[in-house]
Amino acid sequence: MTPSRAVLIVDDSIASGRAISGVLRRAGIDDVDVAGSLPAAIERLANRRYGVVIADYLVGDSTGLVLRTAMLDMPLAADVAFILLSNRGGEDCSGLSDRCSSLTKPVDPRRLRDLVEASLAEAAR
Repeated sequence: MTPSRAVLIVDDSIASGRAISGVLRRAGIDDVDVAGSLPAAIERLANRRYGVVIADYLVGDSTGLVLRTAMLDMPLAADVAFILLSNRGGEDCSGLSDRCSSLTKPVDPRRLRDLVEASLAEAAR
């Protein structure tokens, strides 16, 4: 399957989703979708291949970890790189898969950009 350079941002905060999208677009990553809930994210992941998913730890009544676990059972999403964003730190998703990273908010835009670009490059290999 051809690797995707598309990025899905999952955050129930419209402002956060826009900010992250802006960081990626300024880095030349233009294929960015934003989902404001886990059900919306799961629907997108079931119908489109992404190269990276960036999810907030808290999304509505659930968490980004629940999304990552669901992705592992989805044909188009099981091997997609996942970046978990958290306000507190300490939330870690590395035990869920080897393509999972965590960043603490406020996120350094360069660090996020570098992690997304590295994940996309790894998927292309």
